Amino acid sequence: MRCFIAIDMPKEIQVYLDGLAKSISGEKIKIVEKGKFHLTLGFLGTTKEFMVEKIKEALKDIDFEPFEAELGHVGFFPNESSVRVIFVYLEPRGKLKLLNQKIKDKLKPLGLKLGDFEAHITLARVKYIKNLEKIVEELKELKISPLKFKVDSFKLKRSFLTEKGSVYDDLEIFELF
Repeated sequence: MRCFIAIDMPKEIQVYLDGLAKSISGEKIKIVEKGKFHLTLGFLGTTKEFMVEKIKEALKDIDFEPFEAELGHVGFFPNESSVRVIFVYLEPRGKLKLLNQKIKDKLKPLGLKLGDFEAHITLARVKYIKNLEKIVEELKELKISPLKFKVDSFKLKRSFLTEKGSVYDDLEIFELF
C-alpha cells in the first residue's frame, strides 16, 4: 500500500483552499480535489503491511507540543520559470520542519528515509501553462488570508487510486503532547 504522513487541514481551511485552487486557470492544470488538502510531513511510498505496524509503533510517542499554524503566501515547485506545482506555504515553517525532523529520526532505525521537506499545501499540479509569466505574476499577487488553526495531531495515511481519483484512509492518528 502507498503510505504518507500528513496533517489534514480543518474544514474551514479546506473550503478556503478549494476556492483558491478553483481560481487558478489553465488548460493543463489539475487542481487538488475538494477535501484533500493536507501538509505532507513525509511520503513513504509503497509500504508492506508489517512495516505499517512498525511505523505506528515508532511514531506513537513523538514528544511535540501542539501549536498554531497559518496559511502563508503562494509558491511554486521547482521554481517560477518552470512551474510543476502551485502551493501555499504553511507557517511557522521552522516548527513544521522540526516536527518533520522528529518523524525522520523515529523512522531512520526502520531503514526509512523521507525526502526533503518544505511546509506547503499543494493547490494544483501543472503540465503546461501557455502564458506562464502572466499566471505566475497573478498568483504572486494573490492575497492569501492568514487563516490559523491548531495543529494537535498528525496522521499515517494510506492512498490508493480509483477511477474517480485518489482516496485517502487514516491508518493511525498521533496526538501531539
